[in-house]
Amino acid sequence: MSTKANMLSVVTTLVLMLTFAFAPLSKNLYGQQQKSPPITKRFLYVAVPGIRDYLGYGGHGILVFDINHHHRFVKRIKTQG
Repeated sequence: MSTKANMLSVVTTLVLMLTFAFAPLSKNLYGQQQKSPPITKRFLYVAVPGIRDYLGYGGHGILVFDINHHHRFVKRIKTQG
């Protein structure tokens, strides 16, 4: 009787080990998808003094560039001179 009990416990342990070993890594124990960590957005802010007080040439402002996408221009923020 003890050999059957030992064999049953060994088989149960193996089944549990194989179940957890081959479970999909992207799902948790409740079958829900795990959230990936948020992607860090990095921006470069450049203060532009403009050309004296000539607002026709751009004037004062802040230029925003996206560092993660090869310093791609994002937007220009107008400021008062």
